[in-house]
Amino acid sequence: MRQCLAGHLGTSVTALYFVAAIVWGSLAAQLLVQTFTSFCLSVIFLSGFLFSSVSKSRNAQACLIMVAQFFAFDALFLAGNWLANKYIDYDASNAILIALLVSFFLMIVYGVVRVPGKLLLAKLSAWQPLFAEAALLAPNPVAFARQFKNQR
Repeated sequence: MRQCLAGHLGTSVTALYFVAAIVWGSLAAQLLVQTFTSFCLSVIFLSGFLFSSVSKSRNAQACLIMVAQFFAFDALFLAGNWLANKYIDYDASNAILIALLVSFFLMIVYGVVRVPGKLLLAKLSAWQPLFAEAALLAPNPVAFARQFKNQR
């Protein structure tokens, strides 16, 4: 009876590790993409602050917000990795590690596809006077930025 119960508990714990690995893989990828995007956006707004005719206060505020986001997402990514390594037993099954990697890479692809639009929106907001105000009124700011870019 004990052996049967121990085997069942082992299977349940392995299933829990499997689910946790899938969740952490997708969350880690999203945090990594957000960290990278925040860094790139902070550089765009910093260059806009230094060289653009757009309001210096708007670019400074956006740059500071992006720097704060960079550190927040980076801290969450590092803390999550520490927790995942502490509590997820990757040696329990190869399927756990494979599930983590598959969910990580699928979410990386999903997140990276959106980055160019965010970068374009930030570039136009940092460098084109009154673009940010107009983009705020648009139902889809990224589509508005692409349309604006194509008209020029």
